[in-house]
Amino acid sequence: MGKHQGGLRLTKTPSLAKLLLTPKGPYNPIAEQREGTGLGDLQPSSDAETIMRQVSEICRSQRFHDAPVLQRILRYTVESTLAGESAQLGATTVGRFALGKGLKFRSSKDSSVRVAFNRLRNALALYYSAEGQKDDIVIRFAPGCYVPSFSHARSDEDNGPATALRWADWYQGIATMAAHQRASAAVQVELTSHPDHPDLLAAYADLLLDGHKHGYDDDPRAVQYVVDLIDRAKDARPDNARVQFVDSFLALHLGNKDAVAQIGRALTEPHNSRINRAQGTWMLALVSDPSDFGDRPEWDLFDQTGLPGWIHHARFVVSYANGEYEDALHAAMRFGMRDWYWGYIDRAAALAQLGLKTAASLELQQLVLLNHQFPKNPERFLSSYVPNCSLVEHIKEGLEKAGLSKLDAH
Repeated sequence: MGKHQGGLRLTKTPSLAKLLLTPKGPYNPIAEQREGTGLGDLQPSSDAETIMRQVSEICRSQRFHDAPVLQRILRYTVESTLAGESAQLGATTVGRFALGKGLKFRSSKDSSVRVAFNRLRNALALYYSAEGQKDDIVIRFAPGCYVPSFSHARSDEDNGPATALRWADWYQGIATMAAHQRASAAVQVELTSHPDHPDLLAAYADLLLDGHKHGYDDDPRAVQYVVDLIDRAKDARPDNARVQFVDSFLALHLGNKDAVAQIGRALTEPHNSRINRAQGTWMLALVSDPSDFGDRPEWDLFDQTGLPGWIHHARFVVSYANGEYEDALHAAMRFGMRDWYWGYIDRAAALAQLGLKTAASLELQQLVLLNHQFPKNPERFLSSYVPNCSLVEHIKEGLEKAGLSKLDAH
């Protein structure tokens, strides 16, 4: 596959891209469904038995076997939908009846159900990308929705930019190497047909930058490729929200805090969508003086948009920098994404600063299991999402209290 302008090679593994997009391949998380209705291409009234067998299969899987809370939520929401009671499903209802929190439970005062649903969405995506990739029935929950959708597993016959972009968004909620490969392959394929599509250019730039920061790809030219991609995307649509957000990630990586703040302010303008405003708040939090950032009303957007768990890292950064370690831990616990290492960084540092060193050590051990390179060069990974050098040292101090130096020694 040749090169496009700027010397960008779109893929080094076309055979992988072809494999990942063939019929009956890994779970296609972006099949079009009527989100929020409990419907896909299966009808609950006639396919209830088949759907419940799929639920049992999921609950027996390795991914769900040791997650009783996720099992209860999955069974309750599916059974309610099959019984025609989907209109009553919400965070409060699920908390009261699926998790036994009692009639006094209010989701507006307790975010535990929303956090659990984010875990459930990620766990289902991971299940279908591995153990369940050959299953015939797909169960999923749209972001921010508590009603499941059901569909037959289907090939990606309608490949196009929208499909590839949903793959990229799916990766953002998981951030594992396997998910990165799948999303990259989908976006690369579409770029060969749509080389000037601004959203595709931005999505691929984001994936390349993540691959570089997370150690998924050691290509020394990756950052320059990202610069070229973003320049092309901005030439096409400088006001595109996805382009702006990825441009801010690039600016963050290059240490241009002024550019990050400028983009963050643009994204938080009232006319933008809730997701865009949450993204802008995330960026502003990382480059602002933590003592000035305060308890902004925009924090609430993090709970309302169905964004990936890493959105809570911004609140962790502000709270941790101000020495508010309980608040920092609360944000870190909402990170979720158990198969990505970054949440363990935040939790280990906050727990250690609170004197809970045993719990912090357990988080640190899981971090190293997911990222063997971290103890050798923690500053490299910390600085990718913590632009303040003194704060990097502050977080490293917490990790040292959790036992980082002992891991580094071995």
